[in-house]
Amino acid sequence: MRTSKKISSLSFAVFIIAVLGTVPLVLGFFGEVHPVLDAFSHLRAHLSVALFLFSLPLLLSGLRREAIMICLFCMLSFATTLDVVRNQISGVELSERVKVEGATYSLVQLNLLYDHPEPQRVLQMIGRQNPDVVTYQEASKYWEPWLRILEGRYPYHLLCKDYPGSWGVGILSRRPFVQDAARLCVGDGVLASAQIDFGGQVATIASLHLSWPWPMQQPAQLSEIEPHLRAMKHPLIIAGDYNATSWSHALARVAKANDTYEFSGLGATWMLKQLPISWVKWLGVQIDHILVSSNVGVDQVNTLDEVGSDHLPLLIKFTLPSTMEPEESADTKVVLR
Repeated sequence: MRTSKKISSLSFAVFIIAVLGTVPLVLGFFGEVHPVLDAFSHLRAHLSVALFLFSLPLLLSGLRREAIMICLFCMLSFATTLDVVRNQISGVELSERVKVEGATYSLVQLNLLYDHPEPQRVLQMIGRQNPDVVTYQEASKYWEPWLRILEGRYPYHLLCKDYPGSWGVGILSRRPFVQDAARLCVGDGVLASAQIDFGGQVATIASLHLSWPWPMQQPAQLSEIEPHLRAMKHPLIIAGDYNATSWSHALARVAKANDTYEFSGLGATWMLKQLPISWVKWLGVQIDHILVSSNVGVDQVNTLDEVGSDHLPLLIKFTLPSTMEPEESADTKVVLR
């Protein structure tokens, strides 16, 4: 009898913990109400899996029905983090998105990592990919000489930060900036944008680095940049480290402000520095995103192999609407060593 009672008490304790674990999952679905609630949404995928596994032993106890309900809720919560489910909920079909004929251009996005131990690996990756544009974040003072090396290949450069010791955001381009168009810097290393001439077609390219969610500065930064996001001209691409998941209200605020959408399918992009980056596929979080306006044709979006940062590089190949003859964009590839 004592053993049976002990097991029953243990099962009840596990059940109570599991019920309490559903609270942040539920709160995360109401991120639009307040940033405090939205902060819980970023934990949804990992918490759903952890809580599901934690509740499995209850299926062998007298609390089987309760355990089934908790497991079903975890499965439904996790499903809302999947691209295919979110696209169905929003009614957006990838196959229905705009198809644009013309030259293909490319952009590489990367959080550089302010104290990257092997910056030459980043330069080598950029040399291999040979993108038309590079958007980057966490450009500390340590990165300044390495960015100057890249300026030889990318003569058009915008770096935004308020203080020498700040982590800047920036844009490097082989294509010229539009001379009469203002270049934009908002916040201390938060947002950089420029209009770039792609063979006669002008597009706005932005590099964004938001802080961590509440209680950190992300809500205040979103309020600061929203007026500037609304004023950005299309065609528009906003690439960066959003420090927000695809299903968060924070990402939705950016997309709504400038009428853009996220091209899904990237998978996890960030891993804790204390853990091997090779674990990113299984334990990582997708907090790096590329948002595009509806008149940008997206031919390809994917992550690239890790280059020493705690973030994976992103690559997008895109086309722009134009009535002009398509311009060949194939340049001789140069691998920086």
